[in-house]
Amino acid sequence: MSPDQNFWEESNNNVVTDRDEDIVVTGLDAPPPELDTWGDAELKPKLIKNILKEKFVRPRKFQRIAIPLIMQGYDLKGHAEAGSGKTASFVIPIIHNIMSTKISLKKSDINAAFKQLTIKNSAEPYSVFIAPTRELANQAYSCFRTLSIRTKVHSILCIGGIPLKQIKNEINKGCDIICATPGRLIELIEKEIVKFDKLKFVVLDEIDKLFEMGYSAKNKCTEEDMRCLQKQECMYHQIQQILQSNGFPDKEERQTLVFSATFAQDTQKLVNKVLLKKTNCMVTNKKFELPNLRIQQEFIEVLTNNKLVLLLELLKKDTPDDDRNSNAKKGTQRNKTKENLKRTLIFVNLRSNVYKLTRYLQKNDINADGIERFNYQRQKTLDKFCQNKIQVLVSSDLCGRGIDVRGLTQVINYDIPKDKATYVHRIGRVGRVLEGQALSFFDPQQDQEHANYLVPVLQQTGANIPEYLIKAINNNRFGVSSL
Repeated sequence: MSPDQNFWEESNNNVVTDRDEDIVVTGLDAPPPELDTWGDAELKPKLIKNILKEKFVRPRKFQRIAIPLIMQGYDLKGHAEAGSGKTASFVIPIIHNIMSTKISLKKSDINAAFKQLTIKNSAEPYSVFIAPTRELANQAYSCFRTLSIRTKVHSILCIGGIPLKQIKNEINKGCDIICATPGRLIELIEKEIVKFDKLKFVVLDEIDKLFEMGYSAKNKCTEEDMRCLQKQECMYHQIQQILQSNGFPDKEERQTLVFSATFAQDTQKLVNKVLLKKTNCMVTNKKFELPNLRIQQEFIEVLTNNKLVLLLELLKKDTPDDDRNSNAKKGTQRNKTKENLKRTLIFVNLRSNVYKLTRYLQKNDINADGIERFNYQRQKTLDKFCQNKIQVLVSSDLCGRGIDVRGLTQVINYDIPKDKATYVHRIGRVGRVLEGQALSFFDPQQDQEHANYLVPVLQQTGANIPEYLIKAINNNRFGVSSL
């Protein structure tokens, strides 16, 4: 039994749920009672059956508070660590609401609406989910589909790489929920493939990333990342375009839900102003821009010139002894080494280094691949990683947003990220259910300034702080170079 399969047994579910960080609700004087069991939510029986089939034995701490609030119609900002159950917290009440809406309609009305939908070849969804990356949209779509089996609630995925003809064919089968990236959704709106006459729910995930590209990405991106960003319209303005499209309900006429693992104060203010009703609430662990406590954060002091050798040594250290000498052996021994590698996600700061590092690992008998660009091959490579067909994946931040691999236990920061938010997002790829390890290579000659944000993060999460990070902060304070 794999570690992630083992989690979904009841006893393990209870242990991990109890270890979730405490969640509070702000913005309301009298929030509804928390859930203890799924039965407390009075969900539709078929939905309950699907939830239990997925072995979601009991609600996570975030879900206990968020689901009742969403079911009562509140606009909501959701903030908690990665892997805390945020996706299911909106998927479940949205499916329940759509089921209730359909049941309340007469059968003749449903048939007439479906006939009209087919003739017009356009979608009139009850809910729209928007995410900054294809992977996040796909993950939400998978959750919607899994939990809506046999409920007559239909979801479609609208992202780049899926032919327009295929999307239209899916729409003809029925469309209650759309999961999309901003650019693709705008294309569907402009072609009048999507209309919003029935829209009730708007969900935006990783809102900090959607809005960051609007007002702060230019201050944080490398020149290489900026060239990539300039090829696509700013996502913040894309969201504005969607909100202002013909027939899109005003914020007073819809329910808006926004989620993120990090939630900067500037983002919260912008969300309140642009997206939410005046009366709204926030469900949060109050640990803004901090990683969850299931992540074991470790650092290794190493000069950049020595990183490649160290990385190779670390990747191979967990393989059996008879496999470590595979360079002197052939065939099955090489394959054996690859199969025994710990599944690892490696982050670099520059997209140009993704290919270089990937080729180095492949030449040294590591079953690795990299994602460099926004295209079909990117999704194909990520699918292989999720299916454990490759054990090591190399990515930059821009291409790595939204990566969510069940059972991933190790992230390596080959390069230290430029800021705290990026660090939190990177290492948040692990520790989503069980414990995970985040290992970072710290070059005292190049990364000294990053100690200013790393040390406070380690302090606030109770992690061990290496002496060389403290030394780096002192050097920064007194203007001492480590060269």
